[in-house]
Amino acid sequence: MGSLSVSEVLYLLEHENIDVVVIAPDVEDPELAELHLRRTCIKLKEGFRLKDLIWELSCLGSAPTTRLR
Repeated sequence: MGSLSVSEVLYLLEHENIDVVVIAPDVEDPELAELHLRRTCIKLKEGFRLKDLIWELSCLGSAPTTRLR
């Protein structure tokens, strides 16, 4: 899935079963605080490596009740 606005993400959180929200390093939106309250979020930093994101997601998936999609 491509880049979405914060309002689109909030809509999806209301209507879909989403476990984790990944936020790009260039996104600065006041509504992000609401996302952090609703779901697990990973905010990427400039220069992130894909393997670091995959590692973070794999750590979340190790909990018996977490299903990543």
